Amino acid sequence: MKITMIDEEKIQYNKQVKRLEVIKKEIEELESDSTVQKYLKLLNTKKFLESNNEQMYITIKHNEYRNCNHIWINNRSYCIKCRLKNILAQYEYVDYYGLSFDEKICMDYILYNSLGNDRSISLNVNCDIALANEIYDIIAKSNENKSDEEICAYFKKILVDKTNPLSLSRKK
Repeated sequence: MKITMIDEEKIQYNKQVKRLEVIKKEIEELESDSTVQKYLKLLNTKKFLESNNEQMYITIKHNEYRNCNHIWINNRSYCIKCRLKNILAQYEYVDYYGLSFDEKICMDYILYNSLGNDRSISLNVNCDIALANEIYDIIAKSNENKSDEEICAYFKKILVDKTNPLSLSRKK
């Protein structure tokens, strides 16, 4: 008797059906165990909390961006105050799925919201974002009662001093 391709497929199918029945039975036995029940309950709770925390984080970031009087650098592509990245201003083409989680939050915010209000400040400086963050954080922390305009003036002065070769050589 010759076994055809269809017969082989039926045999494979029947083996898988039997294996699936065994697995279902094993799962039912495990689910009746109190330790496994506790594990599954904790796993579901963990997944729920992670998803909920992610949504809360997104909402918090969007509220921070919405309530910020932005201080823009690098041609309005980055706010040093709330760390909002205007990704659309940085790149010609944006692969949304290639963005990090935080970049996706920025992108979503930018696509559906206005990028500024009457109190936004656009500094005409182009600099390294890490350096700008460091300078801004130091200034903002030590000048909590100063206005954004005053902080921006300090920022520009420090940035010029840090990046200007002449001012660096004068300090030596």
